[in-house]
Parts: sequence; structure tokens; C-alpha cells
Amino acid sequence: MKSLLRRWIRLAVAGAAAGAVVLMAPNPAQAVRGGTLSEWSAYPYMVRLDGCSGTLITRTAVLTSQYCALRSPGPRMATFSNGVTVAATVYSTMPGYATDAVSYDLAVLSVPASATAGVPVMPQVGSPWRTENYQPGVQSTLVGFGASAHNASDFGTLRAIDTPIRSDDAMDEIFFRVTPWPWPWADDVWIPRLLIGAGGTARSMCDGDEGGPMMVAQGDGRLVQVGVYSFGLNCQDAAAFTELSGANLAWLASMVPSVQFGWGPCT
Repeated sequence: MKSLLRRWIRLAVAGAAAGAVVLMAPNPAQAVRGGTLSEWSAYPYMVRLDGCSGTLITRTAVLTSQYCALRSPGPRMATFSNGVTVAATVYSTMPGYATDAVSYDLAVLSVPASATAGVPVMPQVGSPWRTENYQPGVQSTLVGFGASAHNASDFGTLRAIDTPIRSDDAMDEIFFRVTPWPWPWADDVWIPRLLIGAGGTARSMCDGDEGGPMMVAQGDGRLVQVGVYSFGLNCQDAAAFTELSGANLAWLASMVPSVQFGWGPCT
């Protein structure tokens, strides 16, 4: 059910005026629609995985989506900004990733420290004491690997886009609009305490970006990752990220305690 739901959500586009739902053919070579080409050196902590994206959060840990970690058996290959490619193994996956819910979509991959020599890690992961970093209207940066548009052949290139965080009400409306009744799970697609959204028409994330970050620059200029890309609407509207706060962030901190060092003192 989860795989069918995920695929349906990504490929369904609402024909709002006609009250219809149009299903589009899968397109595995899409990512960061409306984004601009970026040098890897601008986001050196970005990690290219097999058909996915991730971020280096310690010398030996890569944060990505659980979907990416479990999409195929065995290790997946991780390529870093220093040009090194190694096998990454699954270190931990967040409990609760059920087949009937799009939630708890977080995983940590393990890589050898020798492979990440000279690669900077994500400056900060999560921001529990500064909740303003998660508020609607805050400018976020979305980054991922992949092609720029439908049927494009430039898959594997790093792209970035700046776009405001959307409100939970707006995101709920977007996903309910393309998952109307009689589907009984329609009201449950957007879970505010677990998800955060950003993007819009022709400016979003798509297949190939799963596991990539949503980042914000907080008041002191420090870049903070506040989300991990989970699912979207085939580049047609805002994208859904697993929000790095609350239970999600608590789980990550229990698996990778060093992420807490970047939070600063509790205010």
C-alpha cells in the first residue's frame, strides 16, 4: 500500500477546474524543477546516492530518506564532493515507517571516515530552540541531484532553488486536492507534526531528490537543515519534507548524538 500510495502521490496531478485527476507517466529523471545549476563546492556536504540525495552530517553518517535506504537490497553507492565513491550501508532507520503512512521517512547510512576526508559536514541539523526557522514564509533552500525537467537528460547534476516554507494548511490543501474521496487515507496524507513543505508550481523537488535537504539561514547566518525530502507531486506543486523537529529530531539525535552540538544552549 505504501509503495502504491507514494507512487500515486508523486504522479497524480489535479485537474482542479474540471474536477478530475490526471495520472502522469513515471519520470525517474526529474529533480529540482525550476532550480539553477550549482557547483558542488557551494553545498559540499551534499551526497549523491543511487537515484537519491543525502547530506553528510558527521564524518561517517549520511542523512537521507528511509525510502532511499530501503529501495534496493544491499549497500548503495555514495559519492562525495571530494570525488570519492564508496558503498554506504544502512546504520539505522526510523521506527514507524509503515506501508500505509507517508511518515517517519528518515534513515542514516554509514560510510568510512577515510572516504569523507576534506568534506565539510552539514553546519547544523535541526533547530529545536529556534522554532522560527520552521515558520511559513521563511526562505528555504532545496538542493538535489537529477535532471532539470521532464524528459531532460542532465540527471546527476546538482541544482538548488530558493523558495518559501509553506503553511501546514496550504500543504494539506495541496495534497487533499489531488487525493480526493473515495480514497479513505486522503485526510491523512499531510501530518503537520511530522512534515514541512516548500515550493510551488514548477519550482519544486521530484524523483531523484528523495533524501535531499530543506535548509534555512537563521538570523546569525548559520545554515540549518530543517527537512529531508520525502514525496511530491511530479514537480507540479510544493514538496513534502520530513520535518527535523519533535519526535523526528529526537530519534535522529539518539542515533547520531553529535548533531546536538550544533543546537547551542537551550533558550
